[in-house]
Amino acid sequence: MKKLSVFGAAVCLIALSSCNDEKTTEVVIIEDVVEKEVVSSAFTISVQSQFNGLSEADQTYGKFGVFYCEKGDNTDDLFARWLGGDNSVVYSDNKQVSSSKLTRKRVVNLDGRGGFNILMEGLTPNKEYYICAYFENEFGENRKMGKIRTIKTKDFNPVVTNLGTGDPFFFAANTKSQILNLDSVDGKFCSFGVQYSQADQDLNDGLEIVPEGNVVSGSFEVKLSSLNASTEYHFRPFLTVKTTDTIFGETKSFSTRNYDEATVDMGTSVLWSKYFLGAESDDEHGDYYRFGLVDPVKMGGKYAFVDNSGYFNEECPENISGTEYDAAKKRLGGKWRIPTREEINELLSKVQINPVGASDPYKTKLRLSNSNGEIVLPQTGYCYAYTRKATVYSNYAYIDFIAADLTVSEPVKRVSMYYIADREDVMDRMNELAEEYFEIHPDAQGVSSTVLYPQLIEEGMISVDTVIMSYKYMTLYEPNNYMELITPSGQYNGELRDNEWRFINYTLSYGDYGFNILPVRDRD
Repeated sequence: MKKLSVFGAAVCLIALSSCNDEKTTEVVIIEDVVEKEVVSSAFTISVQSQFNGLSEADQTYGKFGVFYCEKGDNTDDLFARWLGGDNSVVYSDNKQVSSSKLTRKRVVNLDGRGGFNILMEGLTPNKEYYICAYFENEFGENRKMGKIRTIKTKDFNPVVTNLGTGDPFFFAANTKSQILNLDSVDGKFCSFGVQYSQADQDLNDGLEIVPEGNVVSGSFEVKLSSLNASTEYHFRPFLTVKTTDTIFGETKSFSTRNYDEATVDMGTSVLWSKYFLGAESDDEHGDYYRFGLVDPVKMGGKYAFVDNSGYFNEECPENISGTEYDAAKKRLGGKWRIPTREEINELLSKVQINPVGASDPYKTKLRLSNSNGEIVLPQTGYCYAYTRKATVYSNYAYIDFIAADLTVSEPVKRVSMYYIADREDVMDRMNELAEEYFEIHPDAQGVSSTVLYPQLIEEGMISVDTVIMSYKYMTLYEPNNYMELITPSGQYNGELRDNEWRFINYTLSYGDYGFNILPVRDRD
């Protein structure tokens, strides 16, 4: 990998003077300033210039700044052509530094004494540049230039060291790295991060974690998360310069903890995990998953097993335990997998369930215990895929987790009420009906939308659709030992009465939500 050398501080002050005696005798004079310590970095040069003799109009409407380009044989000709009125020699305003054309960086206004400072950025290390100040009036006439100076940027040669990792976790590891010989100014043009992959995969194709913040010399810790347990990884820190040159540190390896350390024997046909999948302790919820998807819920994305109407399609397996669609199998390896409904029922039938920390409903956990052992889990809710924000139940302590097998329902009748499309007046009418309701019931604290629907149906603003259907559904388990039916098509306000689902309105597809997984392990 190409290395460019150490550079120093941030600012280079350049004294600029008139390029010839004839120009200096005119009204506008570009004078030398008192030179200070000349310091350049690898990617920046700071220029200080002074203009004397400018009229108030020129200071307000004039154009002044700095020309610069890489040192080349035709540079004097470029400056001469510009002085002669040729505008084509200026490539662009501070976009690209070229040896064949001038780059111009303009100043918005002067400092009140006819002076200004300009920082030229994005330069190339160890490169000579021609630089001079210029002036022209608002019409592009009366062009003046200062003395052409030659400045060389410094070398760039930082060192990136891989210090290894701290004690790894089941699903994460804290990497430690060090950067030496990196100037803080030039650090603005760099990005630092860690590249990693499983040891049996190509590191060049691995994932990258790039922390936010300025890059400076020093030691850094970067946490790698969402790893697989019981797995070897290799990683290396890197410093990317201006998105082109990359300096890598040494490649080192680590292994995440063996997940068998999280096993608890509850006296059932399988062994259980102490924690939710993705959690490192009983205080964490871990990651949230959709049925049949092996990666945690992320923002956006399509749920392959849910069709456009929100129901599990025919391609969705009815039992994913131990298959390629099993997130626990992928993340934990070995004999770990998602439990089936039968295995969850067996666990719930053999444990006592008690709250832990019930004085604070938002922190309440539940202890599942018997004479063999115990599992303590935080209460859980769901995670909506597009916000990645978990809704956790409070007031009551709930624990929901996914079973690996689906059930196909008996045909049931669904009664749906929904708004007619594109009727903007529906909500206005609902508000009117609500106001009428409060006039009749002045002490009411609120009004249910179901009270308003009959009138809206009568007025033709809401239509009613009744269908007979069967569908696959998944089950979430709660601590009071019963299975709660959650339909795949999502969140409804309604209930099942006499084998007939009565829904008020549809909101979101169930496929958009993620839930927790409590893994099991087959006995040896």
